[in-house]
Amino acid sequence: MKQKFSYFIFILFLPVFSAAFTNLRAENISKPASSLVSTLESDRGRPLTLDERISFGKKKIEMKTELEKAKSRFIEELSRITGLAALTITNNLTKTDNADAISAELEKTTRKKFGSSEIRRIQNAQNAEKEKIREIRKKYAGEFSKITGLEEETIMDYLPVHGL
Repeated sequence: MKQKFSYFIFILFLPVFSAAFTNLRAENISKPASSLVSTLESDRGRPLTLDERISFGKKKIEMKTELEKAKSRFIEELSRITGLAALTITNNLTKTDNADAISAELEKTTRKKFGSSEIRRIQNAQNAEKEKIREIRKKYAGEFSKITGLEEETIMDYLPVHGL
């Protein structure tokens, strides 16, 4: 009797699970992820070969690692300036592209107003981070250009769009 009840429940809920799975698949099919690779393949007019994909993937991992290190150095510098723990800064900082917004968010977190020297140090730290990110992007745009045959400038335009 217990086994029949289990089959009954299974049969009863099968259409629900089936419909949910179909909807998930339909969403994934209708919204293809536009990766950097697919964007570059589209621009070059042909897909990357397996060797090119492997090289590209390795270089992309290296790039992400370098970008994460640059971000960590920036957060560490903000920590030195404000006296806040790096984790606190990471958890409370939503914008890192505008020094004034960074200062305002950090002032809110510390609950104190920064002096002009602290604000200037935050601006310098942010400018240094931006410059480091530009250097990293330029370096890897060159690497990706060698792999794909596309112009470095074209690739440079795509990197920020794809979170790099």
